[in-house]
Amino acid sequence: MFQSAGVFQVFALPLQLGRGKLKTVIFGPIINGDDLKQLGLPPGPGYRRILEAVEEAQLDGRVTSKEQALQYVRQYANQGQGMALPKSG
Repeated sequence: MFQSAGVFQVFALPLQLGRGKLKTVIFGPIINGDDLKQLGLPPGPGYRRILEAVEEAQLDGRVTSKEQALQYVRQYANQGQGMALPKSG
C-alpha cells in the first residue's frame, strides 16, 4: 500500500497479460529529489509539489518511465508551477 503524505512504497506486482504472459509492474517513485536537482531545480519546498504531481501522473498512467517523468517535470516547471528550469545554452 501507500505511505502517508503521498509518498510511495516500492513493491512489485505480477500482472496477468493475455495468453498466459506475466508482466511485473513496479509501483514506487520513478524519480526523486536527486533527479530534480540534476535537472537544475533549486532544492526547496517546490520539490514536494513536483514529486506529488509526478506521482499522480504515474498513478493515472500518464507517466510510466523515468524519461517520461523527467519530461513531465520539465513541462510542469516551465508552465509556471512555482519553479523554472535554468535556460540551457
